[in-house]
Amino acid sequence: MYKKHNYIITGSCGAGKTTIIEYISRTYPVVDEKFREVGREMQHPDEPKFHIHDGEKFQKEVLKRAIKSYHENGHEICFFDRGIPDGLVVLPYNHGIEPVDAWERMSNELRYNTSVFLLDMLPEDCFVKTRHPIPFDKSHELQKLLGERYNDLGYDIVEVPVDTCLLYTSDAADELDGV
Repeated sequence: MYKKHNYIITGSCGAGKTTIIEYISRTYPVVDEKFREVGREMQHPDEPKFHIHDGEKFQKEVLKRAIKSYHENGHEICFFDRGIPDGLVVLPYNHGIEPVDAWERMSNELRYNTSVFLLDMLPEDCFVKTRHPIPFDKSHELQKLLGERYNDLGYDIVEVPVDTCLLYTSDAADELDGV
């Protein structure tokens, strides 16, 4: 299945995906990152639905929600904070979890617009201010792997320079100055 109106915005931790998605949401529908959504539920102190070490349950829930959001969107232009193929890189690299076969199958069957927006990394001094849990060099490697994986799946990578991100997110830049 191919949905030409579904656009993916991807990149490593600290690249500014969420900030760009928030900006885009002023004009277009957006779909939030499912890794983050499920992760928040795992860590909810009152009623955790998942345990952080239950990797298979975590990834199956993320994939289930990603598939659902794929099918629910795409009749009009819509932007996704990470696409299903991100799981093929993010799960093993960030979480140490080998993706179940369904990730590969769904990444090939459920196709987004052929142009994937890969956000450039923030400079190291800005990255440190964002307080991401993974080190800058690891995040930089993840960035490279994401681009390679999407390319392997036949997507055209549109590299979005960090200067462009900051241009459209002056509020975020102001927040970083105050950190």
